[in-house]
Amino acid sequence: MSDSTPDPQQALCGTKGQYRRLFENAPTPMWVFDNETLRILVVNKAAIRLYGYSREEFLAMSAKDLRPSYEVRRFMRHLSQMRPWHTSNAGIWKHRRKDGTVVDREITATRVMFRGKEGWLVSSREVDPAPPHTSSEPKRPPRP
Repeated sequence: MSDSTPDPQQALCGTKGQYRRLFENAPTPMWVFDNETLRILVVNKAAIRLYGYSREEFLAMSAKDLRPSYEVRRFMRHLSQMRPWHTSNAGIWKHRRKDGTVVDREITATRVMFRGKEGWLVSSREVDPAPPHTSSEPKRPPRP
């Protein structure tokens, strides 16, 4: 007679693998960076495709390296004001791709524990462009 009780350790390993695959294959660019050093700890395929850095290049970078130099001070100030263990819609940020182009991204971040370190899980969404003004309707001046 065999014991059909699932092995808890095996179940936990299976769950971790499922979450790792969900993160890795998510269509939204994501990464985790260390709260103290700002080093990028893990990055998914969508971020690698969008930003153009290899996985190894990403993992050698800090979260500051994804920004143009003029945005770093704002980023550091924002980090110091973020509430621990809450999800933050951080707003729109300028990010620098490997080829040097700067893109606007809508950033959401949440504090996580990753490999025993406090970090931030970041998702990077495309900024919706403003709808074009149609010539059939007159453009109205803004209200005071």
